[in-house]
Amino acid sequence: MIYIFVALYPEAKPMIRQLGLKKERVEFGFDVYAGEKPEVRLVITGVGMVAAAAAVGSILTYYHAGKRDMSEITLINFGSCAGEGRVGEVYLCNKIIDSVSNHTFYPDMLYHHDFPESYVVTEPDILKEGLDGLYKDGLHDMEAAAIYQTGSRLLGPHQMSFFKVISDNGKGEELTAQELTESMEAGTEAFMKALMEHGDQALSGAERADGKAGNFLTDKNGEDFEQELEALCLQLHCSEAMRIAVRQCIKYWSLAGVDYQTVLRQMREQKELPCKDRREGKKRFEELKKRLL
Repeated sequence: MIYIFVALYPEAKPMIRQLGLKKERVEFGFDVYAGEKPEVRLVITGVGMVAAAAAVGSILTYYHAGKRDMSEITLINFGSCAGEGRVGEVYLCNKIIDSVSNHTFYPDMLYHHDFPESYVVTEPDILKEGLDGLYKDGLHDMEAAAIYQTGSRLLGPHQMSFFKVISDNGKGEELTAQELTESMEAGTEAFMKALMEHGDQALSGAERADGKAGNFLTDKNGEDFEQELEALCLQLHCSEAMRIAVRQCIKYWSLAGVDYQTVLRQMREQKELPCKDRREGKKRFEELKKRLL
């Protein structure tokens, strides 16, 4: 399951339209939009750290209360920011700074991608006087640090990504809702193009010509990695959401030097793989992770 958290409806409007999302009926004060499956939900959090933290905590609890396995969840924070770059340009955030506490957080950057990278500073208020001071060369928003901190109570750093679109140069209070939507249009277009190019069925809702599923960020290991991933996913009977979780784990183990291949070979020799159905596949995947702790 993929959750996209956006502060305001004018920011989310282009993505809601492109993904064909429909408003869900939920029992708390956040607007939620979902696809038909649904493999993706988009949540309007409201502005600021308190609203963002409340939305992330409420959503994950509402849909996953009592469930131990959160490995199939991907969290994306997508929204506008102030910055020195071109309006409409999308950045992937490699560092998040909470300007109130001065704490710094680092989402895992496990994949190659086509986006420029930058750090983002989460501010308590909208910037009104332009970009000056210590973090002049960074991006500035009002939610990322809260979303990261709340999400990290249930998810790993590799399960969270933060994409920011420049909407102004530090005078955000001057933007109208229409201008905000227009600045997000270009950013959403670039973001969605990358998703479609890499065949992420969970987000695009479209089949690739070759019938295979991919991720919205290109991994580092090329065809060998894709073949290994495909074989394991077939043996586990993976859903699209579980495929994302398996990809993330294998990439992490590869980068960390964990010998997961020996464990997989042992599981195959012991006839624990391949699995007979998806339910057994989820069980075996959890066993694999436990063996590699």
